[in-house]
Amino acid sequence: MANLGASTAWGLVVAASLVAGAVLAAAVELPARLAATITAFGGGTLLAAVALQLVPAADRGAGPALTANCGPRDNIAVYVALKIARPGDVLLLTKPLGSGIVTTAIKRGIAPKELVDRIVEVMAALNRAAGEALAASGAVHALTDVTGFGLLGHAWEMAEGSGVTLRIRAADVPVLEGVHDLAARDVVPGGSKANLKWVLPSLTVAAGLPATTAIVLADAQTNGGLLAAVDPARADAALASLRAAGVAAVAIGDVVAGAPPRLEVA
Repeated sequence: MANLGASTAWGLVVAASLVAGAVLAAAVELPARLAATITAFGGGTLLAAVALQLVPAADRGAGPALTANCGPRDNIAVYVALKIARPGDVLLLTKPLGSGIVTTAIKRGIAPKELVDRIVEVMAALNRAAGEALAASGAVHALTDVTGFGLLGHAWEMAEGSGVTLRIRAADVPVLEGVHDLAARDVVPGGSKANLKWVLPSLTVAAGLPATTAIVLADAQTNGGLLAAVDPARADAALASLRAAGVAAVAIGDVVAGAPPRLEVA
């Protein structure tokens, strides 16, 4: 294993590989996510992007994979970041929703060019500036990216892990123009529908909202934004820092005590 460097602050060792390439090559027929999970449990490690080794070179659209060793108490433990939202926290979101629905429209040949251009811009934008601004703010209590499980799925992970209720103001959630219209025509990927089915037992949607609200909020995202639960006393400063960094972040709700945990959309 080639050691590329270490950070004593995080207890993190970054390595070139923790799993022999031949092992992964022999399992190339497995879904990448499954292979990554198996190797992670087998080695007691967190594998950041081992799945990249399973993707044929001609199909790769990402750079080299990095793997991290971490122990149970390491600060980098991913799920810890989902479990410390506190009542009173303000919820911030750094990117608009809609990539799953728009890419489905692209596949069906019905997406307007301006919407295609916009979604490419959104998906291509890195979360680095947002992450750095949030880290520097010192205001973050809980954090997750919004990707395959959609806003509602990742919000539910945060709510359930923290033992709280997340209240989302639908009118404040940024959604790309045209996405609700596409959703009304059932231009929706299967993953987004599965997301909504998963969270539905713990979800309350206020009466009077558009019929497409829930499915749009559950839409599976590609390189979506960050969802952060931040200290309410520092939320405005965190938003200002994000916007100064060129991130179009908005406050979309708050955290309240909840037993059992729930999601509420109003």
